[in-house]
Amino acid sequence: MSGGSRAVQVAAQVCGLGRRVLVVPADLAEPAAAVTVAEAVMGEFGRLDILVNNARIIHWGSAAQTTVEDFDQLVAVDVRARS
Repeated sequence: MSGGSRAVQVAAQVCGLGRRVLVVPADLAEPAAAVTVAEAVMGEFGRLDILVNNARIIHWGSAAQTTVEDFDQLVAVDVRARS
């Protein structure tokens, strides 16, 4: 099951509890994506109370097999997107 379809499933469960939810797919390795997400939430709900940022990637392999690009992507998503 892809992350997007899982997000839709969870959103349906939240709605089933009588709550409002918005799923905003975004590549949080891109610095402007966080602003896009916040603007989408503000546009839908008028304010932002809680943000669950579920962003993570993993690189399988040894350090010797990790390229600079792999490392940069890990830092962009796992560190910067969680800040």
